[in-house]
Parts: sequence; structure tokens; C-alpha cells
Amino acid sequence: MKVSLVSVNAKYVHTGLAGRYLLQRGSEFSEHMVDHQEYSINQPIDVVVSELLRNPSEAYGFSCYIWNMSFIDLICKRLKQIDSNLILFLGGPEVSFEEESVLENAPYIDFIVRGEGETVFSLLLEHRFSSNEFHLIPSLTYRCGNEILRSTMGPPTEMESLAFGYSDDDLTSPGKIFYYESSRGCPYRCAFCLSAQDGNRVRVRPLNQVFSHMDRFLEKNVKQVKFIDRTFNADPERALALISYLKEHHNGITNFHFECSPDRLTDEFISELQTLPEGMIQLEIGIQTTNKETSQAIHRAREIDRYRQVIGELRTEENIHLHVDLIAGLPFEDFASFRVSFNDVFSLRAHVIQLGFLKLLKGSELRLRNSEYGLVCAEDVPYEVLWTPWLPYRDVQRLKWIEDLVDKYHNSQGFSLSLIFACEQYASPFDFFEEFSRFWVANEYHLRQHRKRDLYQRLSEFADGWQLSTAEREEWMERLVFDSLYALGEPFRKDHSATKGKKNQKNELADRFLAEEKHLEKSERKKRYPDFSIGSFTKIGSLIQENGDDSLSLVFLRKRTPLLVQPSEVYQYTEEEYDVQFNRLVIRF
Repeated sequence: MKVSLVSVNAKYVHTGLAGRYLLQRGSEFSEHMVDHQEYSINQPIDVVVSELLRNPSEAYGFSCYIWNMSFIDLICKRLKQIDSNLILFLGGPEVSFEEESVLENAPYIDFIVRGEGETVFSLLLEHRFSSNEFHLIPSLTYRCGNEILRSTMGPPTEMESLAFGYSDDDLTSPGKIFYYESSRGCPYRCAFCLSAQDGNRVRVRPLNQVFSHMDRFLEKNVKQVKFIDRTFNADPERALALISYLKEHHNGITNFHFECSPDRLTDEFISELQTLPEGMIQLEIGIQTTNKETSQAIHRAREIDRYRQVIGELRTEENIHLHVDLIAGLPFEDFASFRVSFNDVFSLRAHVIQLGFLKLLKGSELRLRNSEYGLVCAEDVPYEVLWTPWLPYRDVQRLKWIEDLVDKYHNSQGFSLSLIFACEQYASPFDFFEEFSRFWVANEYHLRQHRKRDLYQRLSEFADGWQLSTAEREEWMERLVFDSLYALGEPFRKDHSATKGKKNQKNELADRFLAEEKHLEKSERKKRYPDFSIGSFTKIGSLIQENGDDSLSLVFLRKRTPLLVQPSEVYQYTEEEYDVQFNRLVIRF
């Protein structure tokens, strides 16, 4: 029997881990042929269906999440129209709850696997997907005539039995993000999250197995490994052991992403994190709200002072990229309350603020108890909040516009000096973003696509309305020009005095700088030539260097990697009578 496992990812760079787990189980059955195919929601439906049927299988299984459910539903409907004999089955968090309604609304789906699917898939292969024997297999919801039946829930998968998931060919795919699971379950019971259904149980892989898997990622120099553990530091000692191992074997290339709870970041753990090489790890810390009543309702009662202490310590060495999460639309949180939560989180100085909107996930406590709260969310995926008794639709939309600008101007890391100045012109950072969003929408910029360079011009236009002195206006514009050079490698205003100069003088200066790049062949230097920009500043030097001098002359050298354009390398130069000295600056904002 031939069975295809299908992963439909949100982006090409993502990898489907669940399908790879099941593929490993399928390889244990010589009488069956099991393959794994990956697509993204950005591909045309017709192309995906055509590829799935190019070498047809008898059964197709799909991993379902809120981001791909609609896409998968269309694929399955199309497949069944083409061949009614195909067996179609679904699994994953989006169909593991309220699954009877899924089958009622989609008669072309044959059955659903609830919860963890590794053992269930093995049993399906053993019973050759026979509907006459579905009652013998745990964790299934299936059709029996006109009835929809549910078998009893099976035991959880033994963690050590999970496959690594990736082949050597996978690991050499350029630009891919690789997901890894070292634990399942969560010690917390957040009301908006499905992990609360696990009853606060956390199951882990043996550390030696994890170390072995990390070795494979490191040997192949993959760019990023994203741990999908709900709380990576649920066991602080275990997390510390893994961090220490990664530090000892760091290859200077691979970045590891973890979701952490600040409550379980011990002093010893923080001290170890402060010693890690720059860029080795990034941490995501879910705060969600600082409203005490809201925190209690979602079982998230934590203190902002603890967040401030922990994140402040983590930022001391500037070696870790920090993400923090906020959720709008939670019970008891109105617009004014969210303003406080936002300002609290902004004050933590994390590199990224992920401002999301509540989604009433199937199986979550908030969805099950929503009659108490009256939260109104869209009925279609991803079930995102429309309005609440505390937050009318108009305010939800206002926060959507603010979220867009937070992502463009804060999370992009391209406005480090200018954003600080902009926020200081208002009572709080939230007030700046709120006023900026009003300007943005009034000019219908929310309806357009924007190049990165355009964003500096839009902020400059907005700032025209500020009451600034001549000196403040000059400093503001220098900050914007510097940020554009640092983030883009070129100024957003070519007529500004900081970058305005004679071309032959700039070329001569660039030639001198390139001449010091001894490791580059002359032809390579010329290829790098367009990546240079030169700026001379008179107002902001004290913000960047420690000697207090406001004057600053800089060379900006852009760096490119396969995944992204990183901030420019910055060199300070001083011109003497017969020489020019170039010294690299380490920028700390």
C-alpha cells in the first residue's frame, strides 16, 4: 500500500516535523511504501493537487494547523472529486478537538487522528487502513455508516522513540529553518493555549539523544534550529545542561531559538546565558499582559518587575536576541489597560515585540469557557478576536494598525536612534505609535506596499508636525539618516549634509578603505564597492561613541547572508595630513 504524508507549511523556508516523524514509523513496514511531501500555502492549489497525483497514493494524510487548515480542506475536496476511492485522513492540533464537526462539514474526509499520531499511524499501517478495524485503533474519530464514532484516547508517545526527522539532504537545503522537539507538554496551564490540555505534564527526550541530534545540526552548519518545546526551561537544570553543551560545540553559524519562562530562569542559568557567543541563541518570552485581573483569568499571574529584572540582565552583554509576546483581546483588557501592558513591555527593551491577537483555539480553556466572557472571534480559521465586552471592534482595529507599525519600525531593528527620539516626543511609546498610526491611516499608507527606504520618508513626514527647535530638528534628521545607513547601507535622503559630498572624494576614501581589505582580490573589492556608504555627522556622535564627541565620520559596509541583510559594519575614520585611519565600531544602542 502506498501512503503519502503531506506537510503544508506557511512558508518555503519552514519544515514539516510531524510528517517526518510519521515517515520514520512508516519505514518500519516493508510491505508499505510511505513518502513525505512538502508544500506551502503560497503555492496554487492546482499545482499541489497535480503533484500529489503525479505518482498517486492510495491514502493521503495531512498535518493540520490554523495557518493551513483552509488550504488543506480545499486540497482534500479536490482530491476526492478526482478520485472518490482515495483515503484521506487528518491529524494535528486544528482537528484534534471538535473533530466530529470537521467530519460532518467535510464528507470527503475519512477519519481524523486525535492528539499524538506516531503510534496511531503505525497501527493504521498494521491494519492496512481498513475501516472495519478502526474500532481497534485508539485516538481515531471515524465514520461508520451514517454515524461518526470515537475510539478511546491512546497513551502518549514515548519521547525517546521520536525520530530525528531530517536527512542529510534536508540539512543541506539552503535557507531552511529546522524545528526540533526535545519535550512535550508544559508546566503551565495558560487558558489560551492547547498545552493546558496536557495537565501540566512535561515529557522529555533523553539528553544524550538531544546532544546527538544537536551534533547533526552543528556538523551541517544549518542557519537556525527552532525548538518547539512549549517551555524550554521547564526543568532549569536540564535546560542549562543543553545550553552548556551548545556553547561547548558552537560552530559560529547555527542559531538556536527557545521559548522560555522568566520564572524559571535561575541566577545560574542567566549567568551562563551571559557568557554565550553573540548570536548563538535567541529567546522568546511570553508576557501576554501585565493586567493583574487578565493574568489571573488566563492563569498567567506573573510580575512585570521580574520580567524587567531578568530581561535587563539578559541584555547586559547584548549577546542574545530577545523576543517578547503580547496578546490583545484577552478578558478584562480594554484599550487603556492594553496601553499600560504595551508600555510595560516596551520598557523591557526587547529586540522584538510580537503583538498578536487572541485566537480562540479549539480545545483551549478560553474557547470552552467563553460563555463566561463573551469574546467574539471569527468562526473561520484562525478564529481571531473581532471584539470583546472590554475591547470593541473599533479598538481592535486601532491596535491592528499599531501592531503593523510596531513590526515595521520597532521589530525591524532599522530605527534604533530615531525611534528613541520619536517616543520621547510623546507621553509614552504607545502614544507615539497610536498617533503615528492615525497619520498612517489618514494618508492611506495602510493600503500600500512600502519599500524599506520608504519607511524612513514616512516617519520623516510624520515628524514634520512636531514642535522642535532648529537644533533638535537637525539632530532628528541625523538620527534618521544614520539609521537608514546602518540598516540599509544607503541614506534615505541623498541630499542631506551628512552624506552630501563630492563623488571623487568619496571614491578616494572608499579606495583607501578597500585597500586595507587585504584578503580581497582586486576584482572582489570592486564587486563590494556599491556596498559602501560614507557619512559625516555633527550632532549624534555622543550617542554612538563613548568619548562624548558629537562629530563622527563613518564608513558603512553592508553584509549579506543567504537569509537576510544584516546591519552594516561601521568603521569610524579620521583623516590626518598624510593618512586616514579606519577603526571598526561596535554599535550598542
